Amino acid sequence: MKRFLIYCAAAAMLASCGSSDGASKVGKASDDEIVAMANAAAERIANSDRNDTLAIQSAIMEARAERSTFAITGNNKAAEAYDEALHNKLTELDKALCDTLFPQKQQ
Repeated sequence: MKRFLIYCAAAAMLASCGSSDGASKVGKASDDEIVAMANAAAERIANSDRNDTLAIQSAIMEARAERSTFAITGNNKAAEAYDEALHNKLTELDKALCDTLFPQKQQ
């Protein structure tokens, strides 16, 4: 049930920002815009109330939806840059949380 709700939330977010005009704007974002988007997403995740699992899941899903717009438009380089910027900012803001979300990148 929990996964179903997460998938529904992701689908709703993709649908709301998934218009062709919005996706093309995001898909063509500059490197600075990509980093700014990822940094803002990292701050939303890090600042989420840890006692409100829905709030933190929502912030994570918003970040994933933003990242997916790059992949959907075929801009895998931008998607990877978004991931890297998100990881770097989360490491700076809350290393323990970052290690939980990105276990494969732990050093």
